[in-house]
Amino acid sequence: MFLGISPLLRSTVSLSLLLGLTRAVAQTSPASSAAVEVAYITSNGAVETWNVDPQTGLPTDQGQTLVPPVYFSLVPSADDHFVYITGTDPASNTEKLWVYATGANGVLQVKPIQKLSLPNGTSNLTIAPSGTFAYAVHAQLNSQNYEVSAILLFHVNPTTGTLFGRTVVTKYPPGGLCNSQLDDGYPSLIGFNSKGTQLYDSWYCRFHESGSVNYYALQVNPSTGSLSAGTEIFSWGISTGGGFDTVDFTPKNLIDFQVPNDYQIGINSVNVYPPSGGTSPTFTCDASMLEACGYGLKMHVDPSGKFIFLETSTDNTQETKLNLTAKQIVSTPYYLPDTLQAFSPDDTLIYAQSPNNGNPPFIYPVYTFDSVTGALGTTNGAQIYTQQPFSTLVSALRK
Repeated sequence: MFLGISPLLRSTVSLSLLLGLTRAVAQTSPASSAAVEVAYITSNGAVETWNVDPQTGLPTDQGQTLVPPVYFSLVPSADDHFVYITGTDPASNTEKLWVYATGANGVLQVKPIQKLSLPNGTSNLTIAPSGTFAYAVHAQLNSQNYEVSAILLFHVNPTTGTLFGRTVVTKYPPGGLCNSQLDDGYPSLIGFNSKGTQLYDSWYCRFHESGSVNYYALQVNPSTGSLSAGTEIFSWGISTGGGFDTVDFTPKNLIDFQVPNDYQIGINSVNVYPPSGGTSPTFTCDASMLEACGYGLKMHVDPSGKFIFLETSTDNTQETKLNLTAKQIVSTPYYLPDTLQAFSPDDTLIYAQSPNNGNPPFIYPVYTFDSVTGALGTTNGAQIYTQQPFSTLVSALRK
């Protein structure tokens, strides 16, 4: 956005819907000529691998790999030589992490190279851009039935992809960074800045009908992987009217899309802050500046941070451009006739999902994208499809 950004396990889908999408961008180096664009479709205990032509967007199905958990999270390494699967092991009903090596086309090998037990309540696995550290959130109830959360650190062997040396690098008291241990509060890892020197996390804090979501930047020790105490950089209040915010960290800005409630139209806004956040935006785009800002329903920002895609309906996502000098968000001639799902890590492809009537196949159109000019190529029939209604697309770049 996330961006080397990993979602919470599906047990927290309701929280995800409340918070909106938060993503941090860790930019990758330019792809080599041998790089392979990869898209993974995950559903019902299986991972389908597609290779995508970066010039045309045309995908080629490379095959399917079965994995032990039915519901799981998939995180590729930065070079896509390894894929990390976290979920519940049906054989033991405990949480596990499986490490898979991938072939030249990105396909997961049949057998994992490592199977690691995780403490129950572990989620949100996030791999550092350096490829040498991994982090996860662990939450459990103490003897007083208050939730206690921590951030776990794993060391990663970048040659073999295996994890070792699990330690607690940040342990929070009951209630964590919320006002009280009685609050419904827990953290979520978001991702890293472009240099990999900061890890962003957020705290969801709710007590009865009020609360907030607070964002923190933690400094990463490049030698040990240890984390500093978090510095709060942004927050927004939880609305009883069905409102939410979507926060996106880019190389040059923190961008907040604000939906005050779910019953008024035209009052939404895009607020642009410096990377350090704060309480006052550099500028705000509402309906008076650009209609899509006020009437948008969802926001997606490309990894470069230059282009903001605002979904106004399931069959229209408008591409806009961020003009920092003029303090404006302006329209471009491009739009998607579907909902945006993911950007490729090198920012050259956009994966979307076509609206349908709920019957298979479920279609993911693929668009070429120029992150310098904003030019968006038509699909020309380039699409990924699946028969499974509850699937997730994860993009990767094999180097």
